[in-house]
Amino acid sequence: MSTILQKVEETWISQSSEELVYFDLFPEPKPLRRSKHHPGAYAALQFGGYQSLDNVWIADERVVWLEMIAAKVPGEGGRLIEALALQLGRYGLALMGTPTPLKLRDWAENRTYPAREGDLLAWYQKRRFRVVQDQCQTRVVFTGDGMKLVTTISFE
Repeated sequence: MSTILQKVEETWISQSSEELVYFDLFPEPKPLRRSKHHPGAYAALQFGGYQSLDNVWIADERVVWLEMIAAKVPGEGGRLIEALALQLGRYGLALMGTPTPLKLRDWAENRTYPAREGDLLAWYQKRRFRVVQDQCQTRVVFTGDGMKLVTTISFE
């Protein structure tokens, strides 16, 4: 692992704490990390790779994979993802993930929820993420100023 990526991972671990988080979608809790700077939000990150649109894991020390993000406090998920993207962008790293609507088990009934894919994609795009799709998969990608996202198109 590169020195920069290792430093960023160590910073994330030191500035967050692991907790088991319950979602409506899963019968068992998922281990996520609660940010100390944005305590109303949780995230699970993998450092050094991403999942291609073919669902193949690609090792890449320029990428942090966003497994999950969720917020107990309205707005905290957005603030956390913006802080992560800003930090990673400073180091020339990308943040990438699959946009999946995840509702916490204790979600308030009167609280809005981006259940439609278009609403969730708009949430990411508002935070300068780009959307990359094929006929089956969608990825959201944030790249810092020093990185260029290149996609290819092929016909079968």
